[in-house]
Amino acid sequence: MVLRTPETPDYGSLSPVLAAGAAAAKRARHAVDLALQCLELAEPSEEARNLVERGQRLKLEINHWLSLPPTPETRDEVMRGAVSMQVAALSLVRRAR
Repeated sequence: MVLRTPETPDYGSLSPVLAAGAAAAKRARHAVDLALQCLELAEPSEEARNLVERGQRLKLEINHWLSLPPTPETRDEVMRGAVSMQVAALSLVRRAR
């Protein structure tokens, strides 16, 4: 038995295509959120602001995946962007120490 919480959507009630988009959106949103959380620890700078704006743009794109699942290429591009954001955010935090 799987317990569902408000954060744990029941993808079984969605069509397989929409469920795939929702699952991809959840993973991508989590990756962007990790980078944004890391940026909260960084010193305020133009680079940090640019990364936050980039994260917000990525999240807007990810939100569209709930109604229209991304192509594999789009999903990979967004995930690469999220990972590069994480690397840049960690670099900013390390430089601040």
